[in-house]
Amino acid sequence: MSVKFGIDFGTTNTATVKVVDDKYGVRYENIGYPGDIPIPTVIALNKKTGEISFGMDAKEIRNEANPDFHTFSSLKSYLDQEKPLVVSGKVWSPIKLTTEFFKKLKEYVRAKSVGNYDIEEAVIAIPVDSSHEQRKNLLKAANNAGIKVSKFISEPTAAYFKYKEEVKGYSKVAVFDWGGGTLDISILENKQGQIYELSVHGARLGGNDIDYAIAEAIHNDLVSKTGINISFEEMEDIYRNKLLSKAEDAKIDLCHDSEALISLFRYGQFGNQNLYLREERMYELIKPLIIKAYKVLDECLKKAGLVTEQLGCILMVGGSSKIKPIRLIMEEACKKANIKVIYPDDAQWSIADGAAKVALSKSGYRLNSDVGILLSDNTIYKIFERGEAIPSVKHELSLALVEDNRIANFILVDSKMKTIKRIPIKAKGFLEETFKVVGEIDSDLIAKVTIGSGSFDSNTHHTEEIRGLSFYYNL
Repeated sequence: MSVKFGIDFGTTNTATVKVVDDKYGVRYENIGYPGDIPIPTVIALNKKTGEISFGMDAKEIRNEANPDFHTFSSLKSYLDQEKPLVVSGKVWSPIKLTTEFFKKLKEYVRAKSVGNYDIEEAVIAIPVDSSHEQRKNLLKAANNAGIKVSKFISEPTAAYFKYKEEVKGYSKVAVFDWGGGTLDISILENKQGQIYELSVHGARLGGNDIDYAIAEAIHNDLVSKTGINISFEEMEDIYRNKLLSKAEDAKIDLCHDSEALISLFRYGQFGNQNLYLREERMYELIKPLIIKAYKVLDECLKKAGLVTEQLGCILMVGGSSKIKPIRLIMEEACKKANIKVIYPDDAQWSIADGAAKVALSKSGYRLNSDVGILLSDNTIYKIFERGEAIPSVKHELSLALVEDNRIANFILVDSKMKTIKRIPIKAKGFLEETFKVVGEIDSDLIAKVTIGSGSFDSNTHHTEEIRGLSFYYNL
C-alpha cells in the first residue's frame, strides 16, 4: 500500500489531499473542514501566552480583530522576507511562523484523515513566479515541521493533472489559476500521454487585491456618509483587517447573489454601519484588475508562440475564478475565438489533488527547452539541454571574450532563440579573456546561472535566477 499527499499551500487557504493506492484501487481524500472547506492559511499568536491558533480558529480571531492576538495571513507571500516579531518573549520569523502552520496542519491531518495517516512526504504546488528564496524557505519550513518535500510543481500544471481526463480531447489547454494572492497560468500540450508545458507565466494579482479594492470603496462611502475624514490606509490594522474580511465575504456572496450586505460592528471612529454592495458596482471596481489578468494570459500565449484561437479550452481554477464578472469577460472573449471554458465544481481542491497525483507517480520532470548563451555567430552554446532530468547535474562551461570591452554582455536564450535574460558582466577588456559559466536546476524548478571573468575574484561573479522555465511530465 502507498499513501501520498499533495498540498496546495495557498495565500488564502491550504488544501491537502491524501491518495491511497492499494489492492482496492486508488482513492483520494480531501482533508479540510466539514462541508469540504479547505483550511485558511492563517495563524494567530496570543500576545501574552504565545499560544498558537491555526486555520479557521485563527481566521475568526483575525475577523473579530481580537486585540489579544497577532494574526498572520498570506504566509507564503513574505517567505522571502525577514521581519522578526517578538511575541511573549519569543522571536518569530516568517519561516518559523510557516513551520508552526505546517506542524498544526500535520496534527489536523493525522486527526481527521481516514486511518489517521501522518504527512511524512508531500508534493507541494507553488506559484510560477515564486522566487528561489521563497521556495528555499518553504522547503525549510516544511522540513522543520517533519514534512519531506519530494517535489514542487507549478500550481496551474497541478490543476491540469487533476482534470487531465476531462480535457484530454484538447491538445492545447490554458489553465487560468486565479487564487488569493497570485494569478498563475500554464499553457500545456498533450502529446501521446506526455504533458508539455509550452509556457508558464504569473503575476502578484489575486483575490486579496479584489478585497482591497472593495474595502477601500466601502470605506470611502463611509467617509462621504459620515463626514469623518480619515482614509482607509490611516485606519488601525485591526479595523482594516475587519473591513477586508467583510469585503471578502461580500465578494463570495456576489458569486451567486445580486447584492451583499456589509455589516460593520465597532469600525473605529465610524462605529456600527450597514452598507450594500451591488453586483454592478463590484464589476466596475474590479474591472481594471480583470483587464490586467487577461493581459497575463496574453503574455503567456506569446511566450508559447500561440494565439488564443489555437487553444482548445481554458480551465478556470482558483477561488477568484468563481467571480461572475471574471466569468463574463472570459466567456465573452473565448466565445469569439470558439474556445470552451471549463469551470470545475471542486476547483478549490484541484491543485492539491493534482499534486497528489504527481506524488503517486514515479516519473520525474524534464526540461522542455534548451537554455544557452547566444554566441557572436548566432548559434547557441547550451547550458541546459531539452529533455534533461530535473534536478540537473551541475554544468560548467568556459568562453572567451572576442571584443575589447570592459563589459561582456551574455544573452541567455531558449531553443527558439527567444531572449530569456541579458546579463552584463565586468571584464578586463582584452581578447581571449576567459569567462566561467556554471549552471544547475534544483528540485525547486529554478535555474541558477553564475557567470564571471577569470581575471577577477569570484566575489565579482554574478548569479542569475531563471524562473518560468517549462517542463514536461509523463504520468
